[in-house]
Amino acid sequence: MFVKTYSYSIKPEREKDYLEIQVKAEQIYSRFTNKQTFYLQSKEDSSKWMEMHIYQDEKSYTDSIHAVDQQPEIKEMYKHFLEVITSEEELTEDSYNIRNLT
Repeated sequence: MFVKTYSYSIKPEREKDYLEIQVKAEQIYSRFTNKQTFYLQSKEDSSKWMEMHIYQDEKSYTDSIHAVDQQPEIKEMYKHFLEVITSEEELTEDSYNIRNLT
């Protein structure tokens, strides 16, 4: 399995907007891929968030992201997303493979 994570901080007064953006984005993604998504909010600092997206494999991720990126509404949502995070420089993205220990 393949995992993408994104970490960032949200402006405290924009949390509702952030959640609305994520609901709409998930609706678009669901048309192109079958993935699990988790949204993690820090217990120590409620402005800190992490998204974790779990895909069948890296090819599933690559294929779906190309399809999603072609959707005009996703570009608009990303602009709104950049307005609700505290800083684009703080936005981090990482890729992982899930490993079985046996």
